[in-house]
Order: sequence, then C-alpha cells, then structure tokens
Amino acid sequence: MLEHEIKNKVLTIGNRKGQTVYYAYPKSQQKLTNDMVIERIVRETSLSEGDVKNALVSLSNVVCDALQLGMSVDLAELGNLRVSVISGFRLTR
Repeated sequence: MLEHEIKNKVLTIGNRKGQTVYYAYPKSQQKLTNDMVIERIVRETSLSEGDVKNALVSLSNVVCDALQLGMSVDLAELGNLRVSVISGFRLTR
C-alpha cells in the first residue's frame, strides 16, 4: 500500500476560493532508475541484461509510435496510456 500523508491548502482562485481542501501526498519521492529496473528484471528472469535493455527500448518505441498516431496503449497491469489535449480559452487573439 502506498504510504501517504494528508495535506491541506487554501484555494486562491475559482468558485471555491478561500476554502480549505485536503489531499493525499506520498511520503516517499524515491525513484527507481532505468538501470535499477533492468537489474531487477535480470535477477528475476533468465533474460540477459542486453535482452532486457532491447526489450525496454522496443517497448518505448512501440508506445511512442502508437501515441503519436493518437492511439491508446494497454499495458496490462501497468494501466493504459493515451495522449490528452487540454485546450483553454483566450481573451485576446
């Protein structure tokens, strides 16, 4: 389970300006590097380091190509990836 703490802040804009909101914030901001991921996969499988690196590079290429084409990508237990475009309003041209 993700260890977190509850933080709060007072909103400064919008309809709820001045109201206090509460949100979960992760206690740890540690990072698992690419090399650490490769090392762990090598330890847990019969794949070589080169095989794992090639697989990760190929995965990255496939995902990037699909996202550039506007497709979503289903990565099973990791979740789904898709590009989201958020447009805003401008008051002037």
